[in-house]
Amino acid sequence: MGHLRSPYPFLSLTDTTLHKHIYKGVNFASGGSGILDSTSIFIVSTGGNDMFAFYAQFGPVNATQREKFVATLISNYEAHIKLVEDDNY
Repeated sequence: MGHLRSPYPFLSLTDTTLHKHIYKGVNFASGGSGILDSTSIFIVSTGGNDMFAFYAQFGPVNATQREKFVATLISNYEAHIKLVEDDNY
């Protein structure tokens, strides 16, 4: 994406710096996991930047446009997962 370094962590930004960096990308990453069955919950979230960019470009859209965009995201995600599976990572 052309970054010389990782995007700034969202929680480290002030109102002033957030406005400066939000359109270049910010890092919302967090993580955690457990070993025991009672604590090993994994949630994967992706596509947030795509949704933000879509709505920033097109604004509110009708249900058909929204569903078509989400279907495109899902299709691309499935293709990436299949590539990883095929390469035996």
